[in-house]
Amino acid sequence: LVTVTPEIVDAVSLLPWALGFAGAIYGATAAMLGAIMVFLSWQLRRSKDGERQPARRLFVFSMLYLVLLFGALLMNAVPYVQPL
Repeated sequence: LVTVTPEIVDAVSLLPWALGFAGAIYGATAAMLGAIMVFLSWQLRRSKDGERQPARRLFVFSMLYLVLLFGALLMNAVPYVQPL
């Protein structure tokens, strides 16, 4: 499950860009962050049962992933914001 879920998350996070709801900044950020997520999950899958570091690294990155992904989405929206 750990090895399949990141690929699904990566594909779903690229949907706003693929469907035209988000721009290139979001698409590039989602692809880069998704690749890192897949790599970290692969490290976790290959780790021994007693190791906690790969799991902790993936957990911390997953929280950072959401913040950075939403930040990229906001950066894409900036040109469309109308001044008050």
